[in-house]
Amino acid sequence: MYQIVGIVLMLVSCIGSVLLPHYFDWNTEQSMTLRLVTALVLSVVSIRLCGIFPRKVLSLNRGEQFLYIWLTAIGCLCLLSGQPSAEPLFSAGLIGSLFLLLKYCFNETTIRRLFIPLVATGCCEATYGLLQNKSVLGAQGHFDNPAGFAATMVALLPFAILLIRETGTLNRTVGISGTLLFITAIVVSESRAGIVAAITIGLLSLPRGLFRRFCRRIRIVSGAFLLFFLIACTVLLYQYKKDSADGRLLIWQCSWNMIRDRPLLGHGPNGFTAKYMLYQADYFAEKPDSRLAPLADNTKHPFNEYLGCAVSFGLLGILLLGGLFIAMLLISPKKTPYKKTGLTSIAAIAVLALFSYPLHYTIMLCFLTLDLFLVTGKEKTPERRIPIRIIRLSVIPFALFSISTTVRRIKSEIHWNKSKQTILAEANSRGYDDLYSDLGGEPLFLYNYGAVLNRIGKYRQSRLILTECEKQFNDCDLQIIQADNYFRIGNYKQAEIHAKLASNMCPNRFVPLYQLVEIYDKTAREEEAVSLARHMIDMKVKVPSETVSLIRYRIGKLLEKGE
Repeated sequence: MYQIVGIVLMLVSCIGSVLLPHYFDWNTEQSMTLRLVTALVLSVVSIRLCGIFPRKVLSLNRGEQFLYIWLTAIGCLCLLSGQPSAEPLFSAGLIGSLFLLLKYCFNETTIRRLFIPLVATGCCEATYGLLQNKSVLGAQGHFDNPAGFAATMVALLPFAILLIRETGTLNRTVGISGTLLFITAIVVSESRAGIVAAITIGLLSLPRGLFRRFCRRIRIVSGAFLLFFLIACTVLLYQYKKDSADGRLLIWQCSWNMIRDRPLLGHGPNGFTAKYMLYQADYFAEKPDSRLAPLADNTKHPFNEYLGCAVSFGLLGILLLGGLFIAMLLISPKKTPYKKTGLTSIAAIAVLALFSYPLHYTIMLCFLTLDLFLVTGKEKTPERRIPIRIIRLSVIPFALFSISTTVRRIKSEIHWNKSKQTILAEANSRGYDDLYSDLGGEPLFLYNYGAVLNRIGKYRQSRLILTECEKQFNDCDLQIIQADNYFRIGNYKQAEIHAKLASNMCPNRFVPLYQLVEIYDKTAREEEAVSLARHMIDMKVKVPSETVSLIRYRIGKLLEKGE
């Protein structure tokens, strides 16, 4: 009975993590999904704790003890940071509660009953993604982009390979089908990080001692060929989407500059979204002729989870993350098939994390929890017995907090969507004004609130709201709105500062440059206006649009007038 509950809840968590943001019109998709899934798992665990529990204590081995200490440290680090954020707390809560549920429902042997349903569900998603592949970016299934789709396939691939090695026709059939579908889906998604991770899984899944069977000369030749193959794959994948790769190099360089400024404790959980674009602006202010200027765009992720951790939490965060990896590797010298599968999946996620943001997706947190459960299982180390009442005191309050905040957020999201539909028609911000008390700490809400105020002509209010938003989120579009706010109220000096900042953030954008032309024209600086206008005429259009066409038309008229 408990195993059925565990299988159903794990599948519901994984499927819900994928389908909820796809079918519901939420403004903060991943945040809402994380909150809902965490609230669901915590509710089930709380009900289980409050019900008839056959044991008065829960035994945790060394690895499980370390995991919960690590999760507690992450939670404390988030709470004590300069910019507390709920998302890391919910992530830690999801991992901790789902791990506890797996421990209730399964042991090291019965956990295998979860693999077939999990791989079969992954096969359905892979098939859907392949059949619905209409995106120019590559197959993406129910995800918002190919990165999440490929990450899911990568995380499930080790389990499909494990089923091939299990006895039984059903195991092998599902395993072979899953392996073929997952590899095909990863390739069709065109995710370079996914392809590298899949190659990593293939290498780690080779039979142990395979090369020991050959003579020394063959081993040397095989090793050299393998090294050449990896280098060739790296070069080909870089050349395949060179502009995208160069863009990530720019992001990593600016992220490194952020780390150097606050190496010990970082900039806080929202530090990247609040400050990264300022560092990118500084980079192009110093190097205006950089070949990377045409590639610059608004950036919300560092495309490297390790850099993101260092930016947010500094050296302390990296030490915590490294401690988890080392502990999982050293937790037991004996590698069972299930433990090896968990380690392989963790290694694949770790490779993905070098080039993408897999932990941004709730489903990847579910897979990571399963991997940690497999790795810490069957460990013959001293166990610590934790009284159930202590677990209740720690889990149930967090569950109540999670449920209450999630319900409140759902109501706010519904109200938010209704406000967006009526705000422009009624030309007032009443709906957003009412939501400010509930969503005032949500940067995306503040950005939309400021943009709405700008559209309906409340420029001074918009300026104040966007200034508040800048503490958690800042990008080129926000600075464009700020420049317009100051321009409309006649503060041309501040308008110029914000327009220049927006232009330095994304040098290929036409709107901030046109704002500068208007400012120069208003302040009787005709030579500067004409010079910048000629520069804009010669600029290459990155993404053709009606806005860019209109700007170029107006610039042309301005130059004709000047002549």
